[in-house]
Amino acid sequence: MVPTHPSIIWVEDDDNDITLFKRAFSKTQINNPLKIFKTAEATLQYLEKIDNADEDELPILIFLDIKLPGESGLKVLEWLRQHEKLKQTPVIIFSSSKETKDVIQAYNMGANSYVTKPHNYNELKDFVELIQKYWLRINQHPHYLYEADK
Repeated sequence: MVPTHPSIIWVEDDDNDITLFKRAFSKTQINNPLKIFKTAEATLQYLEKIDNADEDELPILIFLDIKLPGESGLKVLEWLRQHEKLKQTPVIIFSSSKETKDVIQAYNMGANSYVTKPHNYNELKDFVELIQKYWLRINQHPHYLYEADK
């Protein structure tokens, strides 16, 4: 069964960024549940549980910050790309880093997009609106195609 609103995972350790993102998410009226994790380790624990779950529990989209306490967000990306059920999940690197080496490494590891965090709330809200339009409406996600279409 295809869930009406599959979850979105966001991995971010900055409380101010979390508050602004949740506000933009709410204003954009995205109905998908937002699951927030502050460390790569907590994210991996959750992903390991749902990797063994039914497909309707899989996230439709994952946002990853690179610079996290402990392990890097890239560790999560590496793990995702090695697990059959989750390897096709779209991953957007959402980072303050503009370093070329970070961008190249993220794409080499299988990121679907790399976005530098916006500088103000209005830019963030515009970004979230684009996410809603493209990743949640237009993009065809392999986990959430109707059975008849597979």
